[in-house]
Amino acid sequence: MVVTGNIINTLPGGVKYYTFRDSSGEITVEIDLKVWRGLSVGPSDRIEISGEGKLKSGQVRIKVKAITRPGETNTRFAATINVVRTFPHDSWVILTGNITNALPGGKEYIFRDASGEITVKVDNKVWRGLSIGVAVLPTDMRY
Repeated sequence: MVVTGNIINTLPGGVKYYTFRDSSGEITVEIDLKVWRGLSVGPSDRIEISGEGKLKSGQVRIKVKAITRPGETNTRFAATINVVRTFPHDSWVILTGNITNALPGGKEYIFRDASGEITVKVDNKVWRGLSIGVAVLPTDMRY
């Protein structure tokens, strides 16, 4: 999900829980330190957050995966594999191409686009029931 609004305060219980407000109301958001990527915002700064809804102890919250200011260059953008190789560790990108093979272990795959191949990690929860048909590569054939 992607929502736009304001972080209006920090909540007790740690430095990663905040109250987020948009035109429809308020919700608790969880933002790990690495997600901030140096961005500093105040209660009057509008931001866009991208994340995943979570239910914990009967409370709904958003686990934030990316934060940007509306209108600024987004940290998530379309790129080719060759360009992604130049990005800093933990960058958030969108790739278009094909998963060509599954690696042993069930979470890593060979992903290919017109510019090359790269190993990607996809946790089971990300698939959300989507089935893919790829061959499993033997360990000695990893890139």
